[in-house]
Amino acid sequence: GPADNVDFRQITLQIVLGLAFLHGNSIIHGDLKPGNILRTRCGAIKLVDFGAAQSLFAGRDGAATTSKRFSLG
Repeated sequence: GPADNVDFRQITLQIVLGLAFLHGNSIIHGDLKPGNILRTRCGAIKLVDFGAAQSLFAGRDGAATTSKRFSLG
């Protein structure tokens, strides 16, 4: 029903905002799937399992390269 649609949209928005944050910090999750998206009791969405994550940055020639090394915080 309508409540399910609101819930789905809220979850989707939180996922998109999380990915936007990561991408804004030059991080690619690398393994986004339902099993790597958790929902807390209060409804907050958490992206987990960054084992395949990579950092995206420009190399000396200006081309984008990836690295497995990154830091959040």
